[in-house]
Amino acid sequence: MHNATAFRHKVAVVGVGMTHQGDHGDVPDQVLALHALQEAMAVAGIEDKHRINAILGARQYHGSGIDGV
Repeated sequence: MHNATAFRHKVAVVGVGMTHQGDHGDVPDQVLALHALQEAMAVAGIEDKHRINAILGARQYHGSGIDGV
């Protein structure tokens, strides 16, 4: 089955991006998230942001572990 319905209700991770660990000074979280998203899109070969159905993000908050974004 090679049509769009074959992938309905399926999940695929096609790109992963992240920022460098450590202090980013005054760089807002949204800017860091954008950089990670741009990296993930490049890794996945996605040029049109409208092809993305969902994004999952997380951040580490002051070394206390992973907090959902």
